[in-house]
Amino acid sequence: MNVTVVSDFNSEPFANLLTNYLEEAEVVNLPYGQVYQNLINIVNAANKSEQPDIDFLVIWTKAENLFPEYHKSVKFLDFNFNSLNEELNDFISILQKCSKVVKNILMFSWTKPPQNYLHGMLDYKNYGPQYLINHLNNKFIETTQDDGNINVLNFNDLMIGNKGSVFDNQMKHLIKMPYDLDFLKKVSEVLLSCIEGVLGKSRRVLVLDLDNTLWGGILGDDGIEGIKIGGHDVAGEAFLDFQKAIKTLKNKGVALAIASKNYEENAIHALENNQEMHLKKDDFSAWRINWKDKAANIVEIAEELNLGLSSLVFIDDNPVERGRVSETLPDVYVPDWPESPADYAEALLSLTCFNVSSISDEDKKRVEMFAAEKDRKQLKESLSHDDWLKSIKINVELEDINKNNKKRIIQLLNKSNQFNAISRRFSEVEIDNWLEKQSRYCWAYRVSDKYGESGLTAVVTFEIYDSYIQIYDFVMSCRVMGRNIENLILKSIIDFAIKHDKSEVRVNYEKTDRNKPMKDFLEDRSGFDQVEGFFVWDNKKEYGKYSYIQLDDIRLGTHDD
Repeated sequence: MNVTVVSDFNSEPFANLLTNYLEEAEVVNLPYGQVYQNLINIVNAANKSEQPDIDFLVIWTKAENLFPEYHKSVKFLDFNFNSLNEELNDFISILQKCSKVVKNILMFSWTKPPQNYLHGMLDYKNYGPQYLINHLNNKFIETTQDDGNINVLNFNDLMIGNKGSVFDNQMKHLIKMPYDLDFLKKVSEVLLSCIEGVLGKSRRVLVLDLDNTLWGGILGDDGIEGIKIGGHDVAGEAFLDFQKAIKTLKNKGVALAIASKNYEENAIHALENNQEMHLKKDDFSAWRINWKDKAANIVEIAEELNLGLSSLVFIDDNPVERGRVSETLPDVYVPDWPESPADYAEALLSLTCFNVSSISDEDKKRVEMFAAEKDRKQLKESLSHDDWLKSIKINVELEDINKNNKKRIIQLLNKSNQFNAISRRFSEVEIDNWLEKQSRYCWAYRVSDKYGESGLTAVVTFEIYDSYIQIYDFVMSCRVMGRNIENLILKSIIDFAIKHDKSEVRVNYEKTDRNKPMKDFLEDRSGFDQVEGFFVWDNKKEYGKYSYIQLDDIRLGTHDD
């Protein structure tokens, strides 16, 4: 992975820190103070194929350095608002050109020059420095919001949320680097979370202890009325604030789970019947409330939700339990946790591991989907596999890639590992570029049944050749595996190939350390033959019917009728 830094200050110390945080990345720090020239050089070099692919272009600048007219306003000099807009438009223009040749752009928002209170009450008045900073940021975001690979990071939040110093005036004059080194570490951590978020590696489940974590006190000792939550109590109000912060995270699409040493009946009763409780049983997608080892319980929770341990975050007030889980399950993120409940909400909201570049409909409905999956599993226990498949009434909608589903398609391509044929990762620009050839396609599949929607859970990209169709990306969410949906997807492409007089459909498979489920399917259940490194279907044969699955083709019919 290539991460390239463009800045208007000496960002070499920052680039060195990034190298430590991004162990497998090549971090390139371009000469500082040459922002426009660096961006132009990136565009020109890419057009001539003279540079390696840039996965993330990081841009860190100050408005007073980038825009001469803004600098005038800060210095109480006459300036021209229209000229400032022209300067901004020039910068946006070159950055949008960059967005066509790099995979992703991460840019820090502009802030007013620090430690400058000379403007006082004039700051927010018409054309005051803060007024203009807000204008620059807002206009930049409005103009680039359709450029799917440009993300703006709130630099003001970083400064406000930093516990120590932000600036170092001595370093500014000594090496032209104005920021405190500890602050640079914080920025590096946040930037890492942004990169992981873009790559689909953000955490998706928050696992919580109960006693002295979700509420104050010990339920077994204090009883449902004795635990501290809400009311006119300092600790109770702190725990209530924490629960409200957790609910905000759930609204974002993060699923909640419980791992607690308690009696399950008592804990569920407390959640449902304590009048001050903000979180209820239905807010949680899974729980293991017993006296077993919490690490083992967390493994079971991950298995129930069909997610890897790297999707989980565990919060517990007990440092012994945190240490046990952290040591036993290194893939689970276990943050250090404050001693005082008054700090719980702030600690949760300051976590960067839930960082995402977009929120899809599937994210918003994640908790509902987990609940529906639990109902499916309960029914499955009482029926044969075939009878279960018929009884849940599966419906699949096939659609082309479009502006409404593109972000979800990119998300699925980038975060799916197990059922993934070639594990190719895309930015929005890259998939647009790949689809420029008229013979290439990207299809998406939405799955639902009588229990509810599973959402857009599968993506296939393929290309038409003279006598065959070649499937490249074949990706599906693990939560819908084992229902023959993967076979139906292949059938939809085989039918399309037959319609276009193609004799074969080929699937390319590239082994990774995590995509064995795809290999097992192709070898054992797809019906395809292995021929010279490909999995191949001869269209002279008839593929399975899968009559118990309803397929609705709702493609727009752009170039494939």
